[in-house]
Amino acid sequence: MLIERVEEQFDDGVDNLSRAITNATVPLTIGDDPYDENRGKYGFEQMIKVYIYRRVRGFSQETVADRIQRQPYLQIRFEFADDVPRQQTLSETESERFTPETKRVLDIAAEAIAREADDCNAIVEELAPSLLKSDDDSDEEPSKRERKRQATHQTVRFARQTAIPHFETSRADNKEYLDEEIFDVLARMCATTGSANSEGEIGWLTDDDYTPDGKTILRTIKKFGTPEEEARQAGLDDYLTDAEELPDIAAIRDAAVTAFDLSTRNTISAINGDTPFADRETIAAIDMTYERIYVPPWEDREEEIPNEAFPKMASGYLKGDNDQADEDDGSGPKEARYGFKYATITLVGDNVPIILGVEPVKEASGWESEDAVSYDLSHLVDRLLTKAQEFVDIDTVLFDREFYGHAVFNTVDEHNVTYITPKKEYKQDIPYLDNLESDPEANVAVEHGVESSDGDRTHELSIIYVPSRNEDGKYAMFATNQRVETDEVDSVVNKYRRRWDIEIEYKAIKDFMPRTSSMDYRVRFVNFVFATLIYNLWRLTDYLLKRKLDRPIRDDPEIGSRTFARFIGTFLRTVG
Repeated sequence: MLIERVEEQFDDGVDNLSRAITNATVPLTIGDDPYDENRGKYGFEQMIKVYIYRRVRGFSQETVADRIQRQPYLQIRFEFADDVPRQQTLSETESERFTPETKRVLDIAAEAIAREADDCNAIVEELAPSLLKSDDDSDEEPSKRERKRQATHQTVRFARQTAIPHFETSRADNKEYLDEEIFDVLARMCATTGSANSEGEIGWLTDDDYTPDGKTILRTIKKFGTPEEEARQAGLDDYLTDAEELPDIAAIRDAAVTAFDLSTRNTISAINGDTPFADRETIAAIDMTYERIYVPPWEDREEEIPNEAFPKMASGYLKGDNDQADEDDGSGPKEARYGFKYATITLVGDNVPIILGVEPVKEASGWESEDAVSYDLSHLVDRLLTKAQEFVDIDTVLFDREFYGHAVFNTVDEHNVTYITPKKEYKQDIPYLDNLESDPEANVAVEHGVESSDGDRTHELSIIYVPSRNEDGKYAMFATNQRVETDEVDSVVNKYRRRWDIEIEYKAIKDFMPRTSSMDYRVRFVNFVFATLIYNLWRLTDYLLKRKLDRPIRDDPEIGSRTFARFIGTFLRTVG
């Protein structure tokens, strides 16, 4: 009923989220107020509307309290005549006045309202303009350097409130530390590449009452990645004792990315409200990266006895010849390594390079049994594209040879998205290449009408042949499901080369990754998700800063990822 009443406001032309929520009447069926009229300083309906607003925007209790405090129009809409509730009041209301059932109903309503508000662009109306005004009312013109410093502080503050939503762990109501306090700790770990133990030690040394000890931090990180129905703190082996239990990893993924998705929605809304994605081609890149571990998969390699302590979600990979981005330059001979693997889909090209989706990856490896389970790449691509298309309309997706396969091609084609990928060389390509390489007049070529079939689905693709940039006299091949004429080849190939943005992305994410020795997959995956969130925070800050300083969006970042990491770590500790 509450959902319908808010949607009616949007249908009647209300284009602002807080106005739509506060105009609607809360139905009596939502729940009963356990406080009598003399105990509750603020009305039950008032607090329900604040909660809905907070959940739709993905704000923490502290952020929404501060926002209402600083925005008079919100005080008027929520009818706070004399004063506004503090964070402690919001926390008490949600733990004591709202029953678990009431919160469940409100959360369902907030999710539905968020989708409707996003469709109506109602969230955009309340984003950047008021928060990006200068804090300095002086008529004196600041220096260029001081203007950039002030702009950086303002944009980081706004980006944090926009991109970092409220994370919940479903811990007991009598928990000593609030979830948002734990989140700030984890964000600082990402920003300083610290660990749970080091952050706890810093809290102890500085006598910081808001920083728990390392064990509490680590335990809460696991809760961020634990499905709600799991009452116990299960280890990874509890999820992966046999092949049939692998889908529970999907539950870990869903638990970990819930707040990431809220953050992505807010981030895209902030950017979309300023420079609509509809004005340009939207290109995304799908790729994978590894988090290296140093545990060997074999107890005895010669006897082929596997190491039972080797984490089941870890995979093997080859490093060298620039096949994978890592701390070194990728040169030298190929080397077998082991690590946890993650896949992402990221905006590239002329758009702000924001990560839209994150997925865990499980591959069958040589030390596992023949029936070992691995994630199907086409299903992985389907999930990433589906998630990305919740936020923006994807026109083209780029991926490398690791994803090459007809099942992937047909999956992307079914999403009505153009794909471009390097083509693997097969025997049937050799005669065509020989003829092309022997023709002194040939420059580029396109083979049309090539059938791509995975048995169930079929579509036509084009094979592009272009001179190799690495080997004189040789040709590189690309596959795409769009019809390409020879005069369009350079444009298509140059578009694919924009995929390089994603390599820069992974290097920056590793600058934000917290340190841990834990092999619990929840800890590893949650750490990666948080690092990608901090990466998005950096990219959003850079975008807002460039808009404020009137700089081109595709210029080099105004502040580097490492500088930003050090700054945001200090910023979170002092004002977070």
